[in-house]
Amino acid sequence: MIIKRIDIKLSVNNLVGGLAIVQFEEEDTELCFDFDVVIRSELLVIVGKRKEVPDNTITQLEHQLNMLFRNKKVPRTIGSYTFRAPAVKEAI
Repeated sequence: MIIKRIDIKLSVNNLVGGLAIVQFEEEDTELCFDFDVVIRSELLVIVGKRKEVPDNTITQLEHQLNMLFRNKKVPRTIGSYTFRAPAVKEAI
């Protein structure tokens, strides 16, 4: 699973929301996930559930998004951000 692009659609005070375009190499498909990030002392990332995606994949995506926002690889401003290489190199 590789995050290819993040589109920030909402950025208000301590809340960021948007879409993550994720490529699944095994199935050679891309899916779009909605997410919200609550910015406090600890970041809280919530990814919208999809019926065809297992819970462990959602958990992995939440972890990857958390890493991206915590490491400031994604600005907390409205816009579209594309990644040419895997954005998170940490294995889960």
